[in-house]
Amino acid sequence: MIEEVYYPKDYKELAEEEKVEDDKEYEHLFILVHGLGGSAADMKQIMNEIALINSNSLFYLSWANEGKRTMGDINDLGKKLANEVKEHLQTFHDDSN
Repeated sequence: MIEEVYYPKDYKELAEEEKVEDDKEYEHLFILVHGLGGSAADMKQIMNEIALINSNSLFYLSWANEGKRTMGDINDLGKKLANEVKEHLQTFHDDSN
């Protein structure tokens, strides 16, 4: 079986949250993770639907395990996701201070 996955040139940018430049306090942070063989772009519609209901939220769309990388060991996938989220939170915290 051969799988071809096509991504737009800016597909990783879809996964990265826009920097917050205001002093607004947010109630929730949603970490959205796609399914087997998916991509961060798959989660855009879900993010938009949640944002309609709860506009006082931040979103992060995971991309660490995209495409064929979803076929790995579940423990390794979890570690990659955890490291990605940890890095994002550290970056966000550093940018907001």
